[in-house]
Amino acid sequence: MKLRQVVVLVLVVMMLAACNSRHETMTSSSYGNEMLSGQVAVSGMPNGSPAGVEVSVRGTGMAMILPESGEFLFAGVPPGAQLDFRRRADGIEASMRVDAGSGFLAVELTKTTATASTKKSTSRRRGVSPTREVSYEFEGLILEATAASLTMFTSHQVEQTIAIVPETIIRHGQTTWDAADLAKGMRVHVKSKKDGETYTAVQVIVQNESGDDGDAPAPPAVTEYEGTVRSASATTLVVFTSHREEKTFTIGPDTVVRKGQTAVKPEDIQAGWTVHVKATSDAGGTATATEVIVQNTNGKGH
Repeated sequence: MKLRQVVVLVLVVMMLAACNSRHETMTSSSYGNEMLSGQVAVSGMPNGSPAGVEVSVRGTGMAMILPESGEFLFAGVPPGAQLDFRRRADGIEASMRVDAGSGFLAVELTKTTATASTKKSTSRRRGVSPTREVSYEFEGLILEATAASLTMFTSHQVEQTIAIVPETIIRHGQTTWDAADLAKGMRVHVKSKKDGETYTAVQVIVQNESGDDGDAPAPPAVTEYEGTVRSASATTLVVFTSHREEKTFTIGPDTVVRKGQTAVKPEDIQAGWTVHVKATSDAGGTATATEVIVQNTNGKGH
């Protein structure tokens, strides 16, 4: 009786070992040890955002829905894996193969294709998510454009220069443009990243074409003045400029008035203060201040 129990116990142990062996073999055939991360940018589509795109590792069951940033991260990716991209809303369906040790992938996704450039990670630690870059967005009219940069007059009534690099995606509707296609007067929406004091465009979306075609008026020229305040109210500022002439500016609801990073009411400006004024002029010669920067409050009026 005892001998029969021992034989049964041995058979059970052998069966369990065989099951574990089969389970380990199946797992190793579907998964690997690779850590795969990257960021997706959509081009040539009306919806230029990667948000809502499903990215999956074929044959593993690993999948995720991309956020607005387009970042993804998978652990345990087998060598030579295939990534599939799909978004039902606009028919995106594309695939690409990933080589072992690819590092961080910068993926450009269109409706039917996915291509990537790689950036080797300097970290040897596994499981570390890629650093999320802060995106800075601007909207406004182009004042000047070259192959290396564009200067725009933003919706916040300030001039902003943004660098353009070969990786910058420029598009108008479903058409991809070159930097040389950008021109003064075009209204654009720019997504950028910042390094120190330099903004670099990640994506430039042209919202309409040149003001010459009637789609966007050319932005007004901005002139800058510096001088001493003669008088000020909620609607008017009179300045004795560095060119020794008296200049009157209209203060509107969009005029930015500040001292450093602190907002100042126009009517609180006092005679004798030193100010820097950015202004536009209409055909009749009326100057409207877009920005008034208080530089010194210790002066005395003339």
